[in-house]
Amino acid sequence: MATAAPAKPARDTGIGDKGVTSVWVILFIVILLLESALLLYAAMAFWPATSTPAPATTTVDFFGQKIGMTREQNLLLVVAILGGVGAMGHVLRSFFKYVGERNLIWSWMPQYVLIPALGAILATISYILLRAGLIGTGTAAGQEGNIWGFAAVATLVGLFTSQAAAKLKDVFEIVLAPSKPGSESLASGAVPPIAFKPKEGAVGTTVDVTGQGLEAVTTVTFGGDIDAPAEWNDVAEVLRTAVPANAKSGPLKVTLDTGPVTSKDSFKVLP
Repeated sequence: MATAAPAKPARDTGIGDKGVTSVWVILFIVILLLESALLLYAAMAFWPATSTPAPATTTVDFFGQKIGMTREQNLLLVVAILGGVGAMGHVLRSFFKYVGERNLIWSWMPQYVLIPALGAILATISYILLRAGLIGTGTAAGQEGNIWGFAAVATLVGLFTSQAAAKLKDVFEIVLAPSKPGSESLASGAVPPIAFKPKEGAVGTTVDVTGQGLEAVTTVTFGGDIDAPAEWNDVAEVLRTAVPANAKSGPLKVTLDTGPVTSKDSFKVLP
């Protein structure tokens, strides 16, 4: 009987491990604001007509260019744009958090560039599935449904891309067989180590832990195998805990569905 190849251990490639300098931070702020403004303008420019009956075709004035399209093309485009708008909400919130905490490194920047595209794609997929009636309540043939409802779903899918992708995966793994993880898959056990800040503190000091898949974690283990209760902070996007009594200096550890994950650095417990 064939068995799946074991996952390779996680490794730090060193890609993008340098901090983003102030000049680049200012440049990215300008780029992100311009991108947000463009998406908002596009959402308003391409918003479909709400007249009854709805026109079969429409012409949109976009920066002085007349663009003609069918009703279905108009709806698909608006949903994709709103997915990007929602994703930009996540990007801006995460960006100013990491800049404000002086913890922004270059490895985050590709994510900030690509998340709006991912939001647009996931929003479009969700819209198609909703219109087809494959998830949730579909609409009858020839009926497009509530435009504002689809707009709300598209925006939320963009804002919460991770949750949307996980939900779609859960839905279709009921129908389709789950795929086997590859040898380099992070979900197969090769999860990058967690990080934390501050690096030292006395008993009771608040510690923020960052990493992948920490949303459902409720306990952080300090040195000496001392467990401390933890809670996910959705605004700061960190797993927040406090140094427990009797903790000793050493790496921090959390347990995910895929197994335990340990930090590379050691936390120093101060007297």
